[in-house]
Amino acid sequence: MISDGAVVSDEVYRMTRDENNNVLYNKDIIDTHWAFNKAITFNGSKAVILPVGKWKDYSGEQLQIITKDGLKLVLSSYNSKLVSDTNSKIKAIDFAQNYVGSDGKVLDLSDSVSNGFNYDIIDFNYDFNKVIVMKDDAAVILPITEWTDYEGEQLQIKIKNGPTIVTAAYDTILINDNDSETKAIDVANALSDNVVDLAKDYKDNAVFNKTIIDLNYGFSNAILSNDNSSSALKIDKWTDYEGEQLQIKLETGDVLLSSSLMLDLVNGGINELNASSISKMYISDSGKNIDESNGNKDSVGFNQYILDTDQKFKYALKVVDGNVTIIPLKKWSDYYNNDGGEDTPDSPNCEQIQLIMPDDTVLVTTMYDTILVDNVTDIKELAELVRGENGVISDLTPIVGKPNVSGWNFTLFDTKYKFNYAIINNCCTSQLLPIRNWLDFSEGEQLQLNLLDNTGILTSYVNTTLVYSENSDIQETVAKAFSGELEVEKGKTLIYK
Repeated sequence: MISDGAVVSDEVYRMTRDENNNVLYNKDIIDTHWAFNKAITFNGSKAVILPVGKWKDYSGEQLQIITKDGLKLVLSSYNSKLVSDTNSKIKAIDFAQNYVGSDGKVLDLSDSVSNGFNYDIIDFNYDFNKVIVMKDDAAVILPITEWTDYEGEQLQIKIKNGPTIVTAAYDTILINDNDSETKAIDVANALSDNVVDLAKDYKDNAVFNKTIIDLNYGFSNAILSNDNSSSALKIDKWTDYEGEQLQIKLETGDVLLSSSLMLDLVNGGINELNASSISKMYISDSGKNIDESNGNKDSVGFNQYILDTDQKFKYALKVVDGNVTIIPLKKWSDYYNNDGGEDTPDSPNCEQIQLIMPDDTVLVTTMYDTILVDNVTDIKELAELVRGENGVISDLTPIVGKPNVSGWNFTLFDTKYKFNYAIINNCCTSQLLPIRNWLDFSEGEQLQLNLLDNTGILTSYVNTTLVYSENSDIQETVAKAFSGELEVEKGKTLIYK
């Protein structure tokens, strides 16, 4: 049933329930929904509703909307929803308030006017003067002079009088507020209580400021951020994988492969604006910051791997709600989707990763909250770089054994298709569900589960991990570690605070 505090009325719930009970097949064959009058963007327990004049979807997860007063935004469907509520009893404000909870805050800047068909068939909007980078407890508004998008999920932005940054489209909003009464600061204030505005009153009258030819292949620093914590690091080399994955090699020799959702690349800067200062803006005053960049503002030339030979990883760090689980590895594999045929395009690359532990326990999870590590530095020190403000570090090594890695340990042929449990994470909780069978969709991050009682769940790898082990205790141990609830076992300390 509907949970306590939900906005949807019992009458609406009963009506939709009765209607759905009489339907045998309810998948739309042809998409006829081309009109949306509102856009909702979420950030944690906050949301802002904007009126949509026009909208367009990009390849990947990005959405472009233009409000009726001329505000232009590029959002991500990761944290934004388009809504048509003109003829619905459930309004956008109801959905948004229910989404953020009774203690959440929703700012409604929209109206209820329907636009009819308002899909922007041809996109002429390539000018953005500001960017809002949203982290868990902070939002930073930066003035930009150039921008470009990588494969839909990453954005490269050139800050005015500052460095070049590569970050995730998932937590970044491109915005043009030159001709709008609604400004970037209004959107940022609605989504965060801790806003740093470095673009106040900034206007860029360029008609086109997208980078046509990208020659930026040098990055001197990286920022790891998660759950009100951030770390600024100097890097020696970097490379990007298909999708959102970024790999960096630190000056210490440590190699880290993660997602741009947690890992930003930074090149150049000035005394006031560099990797160190930006990493501090990513957190609130109470946040946790580790600065190993030390104000470095070097602008380096080409330092991308020409040939990536760092295909060996000893550990995975799974980061859930600020808790870090150290997972020793035997093998690993990156999942790719199927190639298209003559009549179908290639499916987009996912961010799924398969991890095999020394005891042959197998996990399939997402790179969005996972870091693969070939470490020189002690693994607990590297885990500390991404531990959240109030998180704990749990080490599975005493349970599953030390990393069993002698050399290159990438799995070329995947033979692991049996999983007996799924872990679904939400905030600081983990649900361990026994599964009968599972299905991986060919596009995106979708995962279908059939439980032992034949309950069907369509979920996402973003918050779901598949597990297989002959040891029935391992699944519960992993689930507890993800939520920071792993207990001391047999006198061995498994948790580090």
